[in-house]
Amino acid sequence: MRSIRGKLLLVIMPLVVISLFLVAYLNHQKAKQFLEDQFEQTAKVELDRLQSAVNQWVTDHKKVIEGLSSEGGWDIVELQQNEDRLKHIQKTWSTFELIAIADRNGKAYANGRELSISDRPYFQEALKGKTSISDVIVSRATGEKVIVIASPIREKGEIVGVLFGTVKTEEITNLVVDVEIGKTGYGYLIQQDGVLIAHPNGEYVLEKNLLQEKNDKLVSLLRHALAGKTGMGIYEFEGVKKYAFYAPIQSTGWGLVLTVPVAEATEKLYYLAILSFVTAGVVILFVVVAIVLFASRLVRPLQKLSQLTKEVASGDLTVTIDHRSKDEVGQLGQYFQQMVHYMRNMLQQLHDSAEQLRQYSQTFVVASDETKQTTNQVAVTMSEMAHGSTAIAHSVQDVTERVNRMMKELQLLIEDAENMEKAMTEAKQVSLQGETILQTMSETMMSATKHSSDAVEAMKRLGERSKEVKEIVNVITHITSQTNLLALNASIEAARAGEAGRGFAVVAGEVRKLAEETEKATDKIAQMIQQTYTDTEQAIAIVTEGSKVANLAFERVTEAKQAFQHISQNLTNASERSDRVIARIHTVQNDSKTIAEHMQDVAAVTEEASASIEEVSAATEQQAAAAHQIFEQAKQVEELADQLTEMMNRFKVK
Repeated sequence: MRSIRGKLLLVIMPLVVISLFLVAYLNHQKAKQFLEDQFEQTAKVELDRLQSAVNQWVTDHKKVIEGLSSEGGWDIVELQQNEDRLKHIQKTWSTFELIAIADRNGKAYANGRELSISDRPYFQEALKGKTSISDVIVSRATGEKVIVIASPIREKGEIVGVLFGTVKTEEITNLVVDVEIGKTGYGYLIQQDGVLIAHPNGEYVLEKNLLQEKNDKLVSLLRHALAGKTGMGIYEFEGVKKYAFYAPIQSTGWGLVLTVPVAEATEKLYYLAILSFVTAGVVILFVVVAIVLFASRLVRPLQKLSQLTKEVASGDLTVTIDHRSKDEVGQLGQYFQQMVHYMRNMLQQLHDSAEQLRQYSQTFVVASDETKQTTNQVAVTMSEMAHGSTAIAHSVQDVTERVNRMMKELQLLIEDAENMEKAMTEAKQVSLQGETILQTMSETMMSATKHSSDAVEAMKRLGERSKEVKEIVNVITHITSQTNLLALNASIEAARAGEAGRGFAVVAGEVRKLAEETEKATDKIAQMIQQTYTDTEQAIAIVTEGSKVANLAFERVTEAKQAFQHISQNLTNASERSDRVIARIHTVQNDSKTIAEHMQDVAAVTEEASASIEEVSAATEQQAAAAHQIFEQAKQVEELADQLTEMMNRFKVK
């Protein structure tokens, strides 16, 4: 929900904001026009100043050359004779780079050397009797970019030569670039053919022809300047709009141009715009505060009246309003107070009537409630008796059916118990057979274990015998080696004995052969004994491992035998318990038959009593229904009275 304060702001603020921005826009446009006019005026003043300065510079240098040429005493035949005088003059007029004299043929002497200037336009113009000023050229004497001022030398009224002076372009460039217009504005000079002769960037001098630029607007402005006109225009250069203020240099025919970006003319508008927006923001803030204060003063009594109305809506009719203004809001408060007064009196009367109705209805409800409770108690008692007898009959019938089912289940249980006893008897026999088999296996495993141990002992003894035989073979091998050595020694001795020992040598040779064969045989026997010993060790290890396995198997068979014995004992105990269970089930079956017969008699008597009780209960329920209807109607009257009283209590009238 929008408040009155919000609605006032919504209506007034757009008008204020639009008005302020419209005024700011108009001020901005006026200020822009003013700044542009002021900037143009300043630029024109600067252009006039610069034009006068250049003209004055040309005139001053022109007067110096004219004065020197008219002094007389110049030696035109021997030009070098004038050198000392020219040096003295040049020291006096230091702005000149060079001052020299040429004869009528254009032969000149400068800086200690001769040169010809006969083809120079300024020389030809001076021979005609006029002081001439050249465009910017490259000096043949110094190689610098210079401006030449030449004046004729007369003797007895005839022109006998020309005196000329050169000035570096830096002199006039310093005049042109020493201009203050905007932040980045500058000036430049062009000669009649459009070539730059003075520019802040010295590289452009004599290198750039602006009349050849592909910028029609700029070229048009430059042609106006070279035509002797003064004015201004706007052109675009490299995407930037610029002013061009131009004027001619009458003494030389050059064109003077001042250029500056258009944006710099209105640069101060940025700060003015910021000031305008800040001012507008302050005004808007002031208006918002004023509207909020005014709306708060206007809305405050309405808010109070709204709060009082909310309290009346919640039931408080004791509120009063104290607003004595004579405007429409004050009249609204008076009418509101009168309405509350009338409602308070009316509700007070309704409250009194509702209280009386509530008291009457309570008395009626108490009486009808007592009647209803008495009837209900009788009906409940009869109903409980009817339900009780019916429940007893059903319970007796249910018990009878359950007993019959239990007898059937007991019969099945007896059969299952007898079958289980047979199964346990058979299992016991199988267990005894398994125990007998395990006993046999145990004895067999014990015998196998004993034989394995004997085999291990026998193999160990065989290994010991193999070691002994190996030692004997080693002894035989040693004896054979000694015999072989003795036979060798005998052969040596027989050889020493000559013919006498030949027979002994033959015997010794045979003995040695026999010893060698014996050694070979003993080596083979040793290898066989070693192999036998190795095989015996492996057999001992295998038999030992088999003995361990046999022992483990004997242990497992013993454990299985003990388990079978335990199973057999448990089956015997289970068989005995099964016999006892069967005997007890037979006893329970006989008792159940007796209970079933008695329950049938009880069911017959219970059905007769239940029929009589149901007849009495039906009559009692009819009477209870009538009493309940009377009570409900009395209760509704009481509830209506309570609701009316509650509604009246919601209103606070005192």
